[in-house]
Amino acid sequence: MSLRQKTIQGLWWGFGARVFIQLSQFIIMAVLAHLLSPSDFGLIGMVTVYFGFALMFGELGVSAALIQSQKVNQDHFSSAFWINLLAGITLSLIFLLSAPFIAGFYAKPELIKLIRVISISCFISSFSIVQSAILRKEMNFKAIALAESAAILIAGILGIFAALNGKGVWSLVFHFMSFIFIKSVLVWFFSPWRPKFLFSKTAIKDIFSFSMNMTGLNIVEYFARNIDYLLVGKFLGAGALGLYTLAYKFMLYPLQNISNVIGGVMFPAFSKIQDDLEKVRANYLKMVKAIALISFPLMLGMFVLAPEFIRIVFGIKWEQAIPIVRILSFCGMLQSIEATVGDIFRSQGRSDIHFRLQVVGTIIVSLCISIGLKWGIKGVACLYALYNFAWVPYLISRSNNLIKLANKHLIKAIYPGLLISGLIAGLLSLIKYFIIASDLYILLLAVALGAIFYLVLLLFTKNILISNKRLVLNI
Repeated sequence: MSLRQKTIQGLWWGFGARVFIQLSQFIIMAVLAHLLSPSDFGLIGMVTVYFGFALMFGELGVSAALIQSQKVNQDHFSSAFWINLLAGITLSLIFLLSAPFIAGFYAKPELIKLIRVISISCFISSFSIVQSAILRKEMNFKAIALAESAAILIAGILGIFAALNGKGVWSLVFHFMSFIFIKSVLVWFFSPWRPKFLFSKTAIKDIFSFSMNMTGLNIVEYFARNIDYLLVGKFLGAGALGLYTLAYKFMLYPLQNISNVIGGVMFPAFSKIQDDLEKVRANYLKMVKAIALISFPLMLGMFVLAPEFIRIVFGIKWEQAIPIVRILSFCGMLQSIEATVGDIFRSQGRSDIHFRLQVVGTIIVSLCISIGLKWGIKGVACLYALYNFAWVPYLISRSNNLIKLANKHLIKAIYPGLLISGLIAGLLSLIKYFIIASDLYILLLAVALGAIFYLVLLLFTKNILISNKRLVLNI
C-alpha cells in the first residue's frame, strides 16, 4: 500500500474512531454529570492533572523518536520498551509515596487514597507505549482506532455502573483506570511486535538524541496546558475546578477530535517527505483548511448555544460553566490550528526550537493565569484567552518559517472556515432572538438548521471537505 493510500486510510479510521469515541464519551460524561457533582469532577481533576503529566513523562518522548527516525530496528524497540517499563514502575512508586504531599497541597486528605490507586496507571500504561508507536509508524491506525473505541466504551459503562451504585468520585477513578488498562491490553493484542531481552546503549543514544528535546517539550507543553487546573484547584476549590474542567473539555474537542487525529496521521507522513518542503507546504495547507472548516463552526456554534446546551445536557447545577465555555470557545478555534505546528517542528527534526518557544509560552500563560485568579474562574478564562490571542499567532508564524510558508497563505487557507462559521453563528443567533421556546426546542432546532446550513455552504463553496480524498493527494 502506498504512503498516500495509508494516509487516506489513516484519516478515515482516525475520524471514524473519533466520531464513535466522542459520541460515546459525550453520552458517558453527560450521564455522569447528572449522577455526580461538580466537586466530584473537581477532585478527580486535581488528581489526574498529576497523572496526565506522569503518563506523558513516562513515555520519555520515545514514540515520536521511533516514528520520526527511519533507521530504527529491534534493538531500538526493545531497549525503548525496557526504559519505558522502568519509568512506569518508578513513577508509580513516586506517587505512592508522595500522595500525602499532593493531598496537602490542595488541603484535601481524601485525595490520598485516590492518588495511590490511580498511581498503578503509570505502570500499566508503560507496557503498550512502544507497541502503540510501532502501529503509528506503520500507519496501522485501524488497530489504534479499535483499541481506543473499545476501551472508552467499556470504561464508560463501568464508570456509569459505579456511579449508579453510589460510588461518587470513585466511579470516575474506576472509569479512568479501566480505560488505561483496557487500551493497553488491546494495543498489545493488535501489535505483532514483542520485546526481546536485550538492551543497547547505542540504540538508546540514537533514540534520546531526538526524544530528550521531545520530553522537555512535552513537559513544558503539558505544564502550560494544565497550570490553570493546578492553580484553580489550589486557590478556588474543587467546585470551581469541576466547572472549569467541563468548559475546558469543550475547548479541547477540536484539538482532540480534529487537529490531533489529522496530525497523528500526518506526522509520520510528513516525516517520510520531510526533505520535500513543497509537498509538506501543500499538504499542510490542506490539513489546516480542513481543520478550520470543521473546528471553527463547532466552536462558534458552541459560543451561541452554550446556555441551552449546558442546561439541557448537563443540568442546572452546571450553569455557572456557561460563560467559561463561551470565553474558551474562541481559544478552541486558535488552538485547533496551533495544535498542528508540533507536527511541522517534529517532522523537520526541530523539536529543539519548539521546546524553546514552549518555555517562553509557559512563562507567559503562568503569569496570565495567576493574575486571572483575582477574578475567579471567569478571570482565569479571560486571561487564558488573552494569552492565546497574543502568543499563538506568533508560534504559528515561527512554524511557517520552518517550511518557508508565507503567513498570507495560511490566512487564505483558514478564511473559508472563518466565513462559514461566522454565517452559521449569525443564523443561530437569529433563531434564538426570534423564537421564544424551551431550551430543548431551541437547541434541537438550532442544531438541525445549523447543520443543514453548514452543508449548503460547503456545497456552495465547493470546498475541500466535499472531496476529502484530495486532502493528501500530493503525498
